[in-house]
Amino acid sequence: MTQQYNNMDKETLKTLVDRYFDGRTTEEEERQIARYFASASVDTDLAEYVPYFSAMRAGDVYQESDARELERRLGQQIDSWNKIEKRTARSARHMSMKWIAGIAAAMAVVFIMAYAAIREDRTLAVATPQDTFDNPEDAYREAERALITFSEAINEGLNKITEKEEKK
Repeated sequence: MTQQYNNMDKETLKTLVDRYFDGRTTEEEERQIARYFASASVDTDLAEYVPYFSAMRAGDVYQESDARELERRLGQQIDSWNKIEKRTARSARHMSMKWIAGIAAAMAVVFIMAYAAIREDRTLAVATPQDTFDNPEDAYREAERALITFSEAINEGLNKITEKEEKK
């Protein structure tokens, strides 16, 4: 066996190794490479490749149990990716619905405020009190009534503040 590899020159082996790493070797060539690196007479210039090919067994590059394990792990990974994709799609749909709902709510607020402003302008135009009085006594009574109303509101607020301070 060693004789066979001694006859194969170093350049041919380097070419095979390069083709292997480029993915251009046949299965038979891969078996030859695996057998060579499994032998005891590996050239010192090619010794750096021994770790790469030490796992390969002569004539049996892939173990069936390894293939099943790889298939199982790949299946699990694909399943987890599917779950992530479903969650992402669902959250993207929820995000777009949130944006649509937010825009609709903002538009509703704008329309309500515009409607209220228009309505308030009409109300102000109708309920605007007179600025002047022809009779000074009427003006005095109106000012007195406004001040009494204002005073009552202030007193009511002060009474509430006093009650709260006394409860503490």
